[in-house]
Amino acid sequence: MASQNIYDPLSGDFSIFMLVAVCLIYFLSLLYARYVWIVKPNNTYLRAYADEVRAQLEIEQDNPGVKTKAETTVIAEIEKLLTQLEEMVPKKVKWRHWLLSGTGKQMAGWRHVHKAKVFATGLFSDSDACAEAIVTSKNLSEIKSETAKELTSQIDHALNADTKDISVVKSLTKRGQELLFDKRDNYFEGLANWQNRATWLVFVSLFILVVAGITNGNTVLFVVGAIGGLLSRMRKVLIGKKHAFDYGASWSTLFLAPVVGALTGWSGVLLVLVLADADVLGAIFGNMLELEKIKDIPWRDIAITKASMALALVFGFSATFFERVIEGFENKTQSKTTDTTSDNQSNTQ
Repeated sequence: MASQNIYDPLSGDFSIFMLVAVCLIYFLSLLYARYVWIVKPNNTYLRAYADEVRAQLEIEQDNPGVKTKAETTVIAEIEKLLTQLEEMVPKKVKWRHWLLSGTGKQMAGWRHVHKAKVFATGLFSDSDACAEAIVTSKNLSEIKSETAKELTSQIDHALNADTKDISVVKSLTKRGQELLFDKRDNYFEGLANWQNRATWLVFVSLFILVVAGITNGNTVLFVVGAIGGLLSRMRKVLIGKKHAFDYGASWSTLFLAPVVGALTGWSGVLLVLVLADADVLGAIFGNMLELEKIKDIPWRDIAITKASMALALVFGFSATFFERVIEGFENKTQSKTTDTTSDNQSNTQ
């Protein structure tokens, strides 16, 4: 039965412009989605947290104990940190904010507001300071480190002492909060950096995709592979478990899935053609793609068939399938190498 060729709408005179336009639109959409659904909500939450610290500061200033020069200095420093935060994360945004949105200022903003929160602890009333110390001790007990364990023990001892020194309680609470906030900030900075790396990977992958499509054609396989990658990610979203806040790390896989699917779909079909021609994968793939008819045709000029599109869809949907093809090639190569070595040893003997 003769194969039915599929018309490739991206293989005509406008293939370059269409491919570049599609990739450019996808990347700009990614940047916009990244800002709207990751950066902007986190900026809003950060400003709300800063407003909470500022409100707490105003309440604590009404306490009779907040009168010393040292406390006045602390208040000024907190105001300075919160003002710097507002400059880092402005409420009014311009087009360049979503186009060039980064996470560096946001992460620095979190460290500013956490430092202000720690400073504000020194202004608490005695009862509020004790309550904050209890909460801090509980949170520290959940961290598996010797420093956290020692701080928890010291806070509990200071709270239960016969003669309670509230200044000691406040100091230990501040040290505990610094440890907790530093752990949290380091964790989210790691997630934010991964999200930034994923954006860069998408950019590089799209560039490679454009170059490969322009120089070698068969761009419909990119589209079909991208559909497979998107279907795979949608399936995992539907059946996946709920995740806690991860600063856009889960979004990164959504951004990458169609691009990875496009590249694996295109390169997977090419790989199968080469390996089937070398008799590495067996006859099934060669028969499916009618290798005998196209083995002498350059890759760019090979007609797109239903079988090749289906294969690209499978490669785009399942990265495991792509890996198994590679593993099959590696195993076959190792087997041939072992056999050759054995034959050489036998001839030598």
